[in-house]
Amino acid sequence: MMRMVTILDIFNEDCWRLVLDLLSTEDVIRSERVSRAWQDVIFRYLQDVGISIEYPWYGHKASRTQRVLKMEEDDPQKFKELTRKWGSCIKKTDCVNEDSLEVIRKNCPDLEDVTFYGLQEDTLSSGSTKTFKKLKRVHFRGCDSVRILHTHYVKTSNLKECFAFCGLYCFILKAYFGNTCCMNKKQLTDKCVKHWLVNYNIEELVVWGAEEITGKCLVTPHSAKLKGLCFKECEALDFRHLLSATKHLTYLKKLELVYVPREIFQNVHSVLDNLPGLEDLCLRWEKKMELGDDWAESIGRLRLRHLDVSFNPNVTDEWLVKASCGFGRLNELHVEGCLGVTGRGATAACSVAGPALQGLQLGSNVKINDACVEDIVRTCPNLVWINLSYCHGITENIVARLGKARSVRDRKMRLIVHGTAVEGFEKDKHPWLILDFGD
Repeated sequence: MMRMVTILDIFNEDCWRLVLDLLSTEDVIRSERVSRAWQDVIFRYLQDVGISIEYPWYGHKASRTQRVLKMEEDDPQKFKELTRKWGSCIKKTDCVNEDSLEVIRKNCPDLEDVTFYGLQEDTLSSGSTKTFKKLKRVHFRGCDSVRILHTHYVKTSNLKECFAFCGLYCFILKAYFGNTCCMNKKQLTDKCVKHWLVNYNIEELVVWGAEEITGKCLVTPHSAKLKGLCFKECEALDFRHLLSATKHLTYLKKLELVYVPREIFQNVHSVLDNLPGLEDLCLRWEKKMELGDDWAESIGRLRLRHLDVSFNPNVTDEWLVKASCGFGRLNELHVEGCLGVTGRGATAACSVAGPALQGLQLGSNVKINDACVEDIVRTCPNLVWINLSYCHGITENIVARLGKARSVRDRKMRLIVHGTAVEGFEKDKHPWLILDFGD
């Protein structure tokens, strides 16, 4: 008898990948129920692209490569079932409590990226050091926050965890919830972070909101594996440790320092001079401070591809001109909310980047106008997107002016104009332009 031929016999693996790429994650997972053959195809596909389990209230950026499974609520049983069935396909996940850590240790052997929310140091330091053999990225967030004690699962537990992860103080929670919470006995320390650097091949480390982290964890040869490093809202971060660690950070490509102590920014040029391989840099602080030209000159000596100095009161036209001497390879420039930047500085910086520049964030800069943007588009023909949100100098004439300035018409360009005077345009007249109103 002739064997029954199915669609799986007609399409090869490459064709199936193209078809599955067009489906939603839910439809892909549902299709594995058809038959054993379908199940094999779906598992091979998901093991290749990977699954990311995310809790939506943490504000993740959508993954461009992995399939995202959203947990709409803190449901330990559902999380356990998902990891038990799809554990070998899960490459990224959020870890919100001790129980979920044990689950992913047991069910997710190929995990590459994990974000810990509000976990205590003793929990993070315990367990086998050979659990995650493929782990590349670790994100500690809110691990100094108040820990909620669950004796049983109740409706208000999600609300409690949200308060905890925001880093509110224990006495506020006690006033609202009574005696259902207590302060962490052990906050995240350098010793704990070093434990992860020593025992795993971590390539990217993110520490957000850790009051006791000084950076001493980096002063070890094991930090040489790092390619990305980020500290956000770490009040105890010590410039001396950061500078000492640079002798080990020989492969570092990405550095983010956001709202860290003033001393670090006053001496950041010393750090940058010791990291000549940097390609991605983000420096943010809120209050203006007395700084020389050293940090602009240090940035100018780098060959950056991505620079973010948004909401930085020390960034001015003069600063941009001095820093832009190294912008020849710059792909993206973010100067959102830099009130000292005008069209003159933005145009000068972008002209150095020229054809290399693909993304430009100028939002919330009131001194940016139509003429400035037109000049930038003319000198940067390969721009893929420009953000002009809340630039009050932008008028409804910007679309017509860009139509005259744009020389490359076969590539789409997204123009983000939320909070400006721009209303719309004739799409047939400018088919290469996509207007984004942020809604």
